[in-house]
Amino acid sequence: MKKTLLVFIFLTAGLVVLGEEITLDTLLERITETSYRKEMYELEQKKTEALEKFYKIDNYNGVKSSVTTKYDDTERIYRTTGRAEFGDLYIEGKEVPNKDDDLIFGINKNIKNMIFSKNDSNLLKNDLKKESDKYTFLKNMEEQKIALIKLYRDYKTMEFEIKIKKNGLKTLKSEEKTLEKSFELGAIPRIELESLQYSRKNLEIEIETLEENLKKIKTRFLYDFKIDISGKTLANIRPNYTEINDYISTAGYKDIEKLRIEKDIIKENIRYMNYDDKMPDISLGLERDSQINENRIVFKISKPLFYYNADLENEKTSYLQQEILLNQKIEENNAEKLKIKSNYANYIKEYRVLKNKAELEKNKYEIKKLEYSLGKIDYLEVMESFDDYMEYEVSQEKAKNILNSYVYEIMVKGE
Repeated sequence: MKKTLLVFIFLTAGLVVLGEEITLDTLLERITETSYRKEMYELEQKKTEALEKFYKIDNYNGVKSSVTTKYDDTERIYRTTGRAEFGDLYIEGKEVPNKDDDLIFGINKNIKNMIFSKNDSNLLKNDLKKESDKYTFLKNMEEQKIALIKLYRDYKTMEFEIKIKKNGLKTLKSEEKTLEKSFELGAIPRIELESLQYSRKNLEIEIETLEENLKKIKTRFLYDFKIDISGKTLANIRPNYTEINDYISTAGYKDIEKLRIEKDIIKENIRYMNYDDKMPDISLGLERDSQINENRIVFKISKPLFYYNADLENEKTSYLQQEILLNQKIEENNAEKLKIKSNYANYIKEYRVLKNKAELEKNKYEIKKLEYSLGKIDYLEVMESFDDYMEYEVSQEKAKNILNSYVYEIMVKGE
């Protein structure tokens, strides 16, 4: 018998060792790789990279060509003109029947765009958008990580509840055997035995339901986060409390930085619009006419006068609105930090109180069992005390997991 027991213990221990334990930190690292949010972010990066390439090519993006044919009623001939442009370079040819073809080569530079072009501004805004997209991604990951933390917390709390209730069931089954013998001997009334039996049956139903719910939570890890935890043991939640104040101080920065960048994008719009309004279009070019063997300098300047730019005025208004939103978010974030500190303190207090109450209820239960053995009380009081003890054991574990998971939430918000 002893040999069989030793073999069973050895095999059980082996199973525990072989079961891989996985921590919340590991899952939080893994979700960054498995999340669909990362895939969406990478696709968004490709879009901004394509725009960056487009803006850098500027007006050297392909060759523009055109051909027109017109009928001259006076000379009764068709005149054909063809033109091809590549950036600042162009070539133009004219074909007239019975005459030499006219070919013009030229280069034309826009001085206004050489100083600061629309695409220069777009490149700056595209860089800002990259930063904005990064903070959007970080915020999305923050929300998903917090959802993972809460699911992990619920799993550990339910797992503990099953464990404590299974231990309680074991105790009740042992007590049931004792009460059955006492009832057979006529030492106790039937109601005491039935009270324990009903409690035992209820506990079995609760455990069965909890185990089914725990399986569903395990499946949610896979469906919600693409993380398979089957065959793995989830470690207890053990956050790093030493840097908690540093994380609180930076909590909410992602939202603020995103709004700040959006304000900078509007500011860049205003900057270019102001430049575009004030700076005239100045074109300077040089061309060669092959037919008459002539070089020509081409100069052109244009500027709208007394033009009211409604888009510019609206953009200035948008900038003021964005400033209001940013300042409001900063104030809200300061209030949120105070709320985080308050919640943190309350969770610590609640855990400590429930831990003490659980210890107290455990002692009460032991006293009730002793009083029952001395014949001072009936078994109904023992069962009531047992139920209270079980309830507080689960409550204090739940409070501990809420506290520890909240620390992880703070870390995620401030990282």
